[in-house]
Amino acid sequence: MKNKAFTLIELLVVVAIIGILAAVGVVSFSGFTDSAKVSGTKYNYNLVLKFIRTELIKCDAGSSRIFSNTVLCSSLSPGTIIPAVQANLNDQGGFRTTYTLNNTLVRNTGSSSSDANVGAVFLNGGSFDNTFNPGFSPALTGNSFRVTACFKTPCTDQNNQLQTVISLP
Repeated sequence: MKNKAFTLIELLVVVAIIGILAAVGVVSFSGFTDSAKVSGTKYNYNLVLKFIRTELIKCDAGSSRIFSNTVLCSSLSPGTIIPAVQANLNDQGGFRTTYTLNNTLVRNTGSSSSDANVGAVFLNGGSFDNTFNPGFSPALTGNSFRVTACFKTPCTDQNNQLQTVISLP
């Protein structure tokens, strides 16, 4: 009577091959998730910029109110726009950072230079900008605000940050 079965060597070879494939897959997957987080943060940053610019264009086109009718076009300032952007994107839109999904996307206090804030988009008017982003250039005027984001660590490296200054009419 002849038994048909795998030998111990054959089983060990199969286990070794599966182990090698798993190791390669984990490393590749980690790289894909890191690049996806970077791409997601850049996308969110550009989304916030486009949202703000689109709403500001509505004022030029003749609308009297923007940001879901919460801001008068006649009273545009960083103090009125920043909370309206936060309310529209965080509260109503439910946007979250790509790195920590329980953190809100748009913030108005804090520094994008801190590794703890990677993935978030910051809107800082003059007083907050001087506190949280000292040395950022260009300096803000009274009616402008800075949009910043760090897309990968270390956030202290300027090459890992995005920055735009929006000047209001």
